[in-house]
Amino acid sequence: MQIIENFQKFPHYPLSLKRGIVFLFAAWIWYFLFILSSNFILSSNFLPFEIAIRQMIAGALACVIIFALKNWARVLCILGSVMVLIQILPITFVLYSAGQFFVSMLLLSNDMLFILSIYFLCSSETTHYLKKFTAPRESVEPKTEKEDS
Repeated sequence: MQIIENFQKFPHYPLSLKRGIVFLFAAWIWYFLFILSSNFILSSNFLPFEIAIRQMIAGALACVIIFALKNWARVLCILGSVMVLIQILPITFVLYSAGQFFVSMLLLSNDMLFILSIYFLCSSETTHYLKKFTAPRESVEPKTEKEDS
């Protein structure tokens, strides 16, 4: 499979793409841990379980499809990260204003991981590499000489 081959080539990626992927993985893992801890350990129902499962599946897909090394995969991961930020940034500020400093700092650190992944995935080095990597290959056709008649 192409994704597995691309995963094995990870050390050869540009630094910005490597950082974007690492921050993407870290952000989703941190988010999963926060959801699990808030739903099961704290019993706070941060998210209904069905929504949490859907987001976990979306995060796992984002972590896999980024290794397709296609521009659409990069854009999809960026959009997914933005959607999560739209959801958890207001919750972070509400928790902070309600005096829940520890929980709001945990969410703020998760926000920063998503923001860093977006930053590195949007960098020009990553964009140029993925466009070069996904550029259609020119087909080499044998040249024919025209006969002069």
